[in-house]
Amino acid sequence: MLSCKEVSHLASDHLDNPPRGWAGLQFKMHLMICGPCRRFRQHLVTSRDTAARLARQLWQEDNDTATRILDKIDESPGKK
Repeated sequence: MLSCKEVSHLASDHLDNPPRGWAGLQFKMHLMICGPCRRFRQHLVTSRDTAARLARQLWQEDNDTATRILDKIDESPGKK
């Protein structure tokens, strides 16, 4: 079975390219029994989705200057 350290190194790559076969099974089994790794993976998914949503919103606006982009980032949910 994979260790938490191994799962954390693989988690980002596995978001876009899920592993198959034995490697995929080991990854899924680890997530089934390890709450902290499940939360870590969920944080990665949330971060990716938030960044994609923000990027789509920014590209749809006219005249996106660096200042406006930085202002949008500062206004984003979760920004403290």
